[in-house]
Amino acid sequence: MLDRSSSIGRDVSVATRLLRALPAIWLLIHPCTSAASNEQRAVLRLRVNEVEHGDLLVLIGAKDVLARLTELNQAGIKSSSGEQLTVGKDSFVSLA
Repeated sequence: MLDRSSSIGRDVSVATRLLRALPAIWLLIHPCTSAASNEQRAVLRLRVNEVEHGDLLVLIGAKDVLARLTELNQAGIKSSSGEQLTVGKDSFVSLA
């Protein structure tokens, strides 16, 4: 006789381990290859003039915070100044 409860338990355990590994897998696929290797990535909620504009990917360094330019532009923020950095396919702009 087949014990379905143990099979379900194994499936849940495998799924749980996979979910726990997803952040590490994502970082391996999309590494942060900027000049400063000690930068951290963060996803923040973008709000402009009390209007929510979704998530904003930022890179947090020792002396600066860089925001993904496409998300700022979609929120109506146009930046003609500020140091820009390309990481992978994305352009980031300094908020300092």
